[in-house]
Amino acid sequence: MLASLLAVATHPDSTLLAANTAKTCKQGKTPASRLIVDDTMVQAAIASALTKFDDLEASFATHGHVGNASILTAEVLRDADLELPAEEDARKAATKQVSSAVLKRVGMAFGAWQKKRGAASRA
Repeated sequence: MLASLLAVATHPDSTLLAANTAKTCKQGKTPASRLIVDDTMVQAAIASALTKFDDLEASFATHGHVGNASILTAEVLRDADLELPAEEDARKAATKQVSSAVLKRVGMAFGAWQKKRGAASRA
């Protein structure tokens, strides 16, 4: 019973999901018709996967941004809350969508890490 209550309490609000999808279409980015998995759910899965990393910035020195992105992508795709389609072509497209979102997130964090590291070495 507690698990079902937790699932209801942590499930994203469908009215917010619809608003985010409409906003994405208006901004001229990826049209909602091409999104296989809801972007809000992908972002939630990425945030969940990031909690399994001790420190993303600390692993940039050892794995780089591409290594971290592949590790994080694998973790996101294993997320039970992220519902991937069963059909093979749709599943491949969803995997590509997730990978792209992870690469963007990790790339932005890597850029900020490099900038911070460069500023620290100049000081």
